[in-house]
Amino acid sequence: MIQLALTSDPYRTFITTLGEARYRVTQQWNERAQTWTLDLEDGDAETVVARAMPLVLGADILRSYAPQVGTMLVIDTAAEPGAGTEAGPDDLGARVQVIWIAPGEVIE
Repeated sequence: MIQLALTSDPYRTFITTLGEARYRVTQQWNERAQTWTLDLEDGDAETVVARAMPLVLGADILRSYAPQVGTMLVIDTAAEPGAGTEAGPDDLGARVQVIWIAPGEVIE
């Protein structure tokens, strides 16, 4: 299990290793929709794995796009008022985290 290094920066790109593969991750705050999205590309940015995946609490955001990459869960880490509400512009990387779980580590 890996926690992605997300922040509340409204537009940010970084490289991360998930399992044995490198990926380019782009997080973006969509002001109009009031939601965060995530793009995932291979580490050389030559192949798009998923584009504009909405970060929805409790969802496996890779399930519909690239289940072979693993599971990416959007979780709320707060045990206080506001917990359970979708991530606002200042919540990503703080109250709301995205974790990656390798294929085969999750039993359905």
